Amino acid sequence: MIVECSRPRLLPSVQCSGNRMIDRALGRSIDLNDTAKHIVYGIDGTTSVREIASGLSQQFGVGERRALADTTKLIEALYRGGLIRAHPPWRYWLAYLVVTLRTFDVGFLRGLVFARKRVDILGGGFFVIFAQVAIRISVKYWWLVAYMFLVGGAPLLLVGGGAAHTLLAPLVLCSVLLLGLSLHESAHLYVLRRRSSDRWLGYLSFSSIKVSIRRPRVDSEELDHEVAVSGPLCPVICGVVLIALNAIHPSFLLAASGLLLTVHVLSLLPPSSDGKKLFSYAFAQRQTEG
Repeated sequence: MIVECSRPRLLPSVQCSGNRMIDRALGRSIDLNDTAKHIVYGIDGTTSVREIASGLSQQFGVGERRALADTTKLIEALYRGGLIRAHPPWRYWLAYLVVTLRTFDVGFLRGLVFARKRVDILGGGFFVIFAQVAIRISVKYWWLVAYMFLVGGAPLLLVGGGAAHTLLAPLVLCSVLLLGLSLHESAHLYVLRRRSSDRWLGYLSFSSIKVSIRRPRVDSEELDHEVAVSGPLCPVICGVVLIALNAIHPSFLLAASGLLLTVHVLSLLPPSSDGKKLFSYAFAQRQTEG
């Protein structure tokens, strides 16, 4: 939500150059007229919407009400397009909370909890990308860890008499689940940036409870195939290593963790987007050879 006192700021991958706004994550640019240019260049994370509108009014000689309406409309459009961030003031969060608790407004949940969220991931090295993705995913799905503990660990602890591994096992398996997801998406992004030689391409997207890497359309089928395969392949390799370690030192946690990671191989089947790209590429290669 964009209000007068909001202080929006551009995402790290969004830059302004002359009369253009450049989104390096998707490889696109937006042309700006003089009014839009003044508004966009005022988005610095410290200037409020009202202050930007006031400057617009003084520079172009328009009424403050009209300047505020035009400024709010443009910033709202950029916010919905995922190009800027803006956190509403605490009193708005408090008002939302009161309204939600009293009326259970589903629209509020759909607009905040289940809204698509864009997160820019900086850098081109795998471990740099993985660290950022893992932190974002862990923060996003902290409730899953709590749920696994309450449903899996706490009851077993009460019934089983206090064994430490009883409490630890659900937390470890939940962490491995998030680790596999982080490896999967990090590998997608790393291969995309490494093969295209562009450290800004792609970003992490949260939609409802789904997480994915969004990127521009790739003209090269070979690159598209490599990006699609790299995601599932990374956690599968780690899972195979854990299963091999379990064969040497048998352990329930090693075996279960290995299975949770190797299950990403299912992403190579056609129902998933990665599987569709893999099979379409293989079919195209077969047709070419034939």
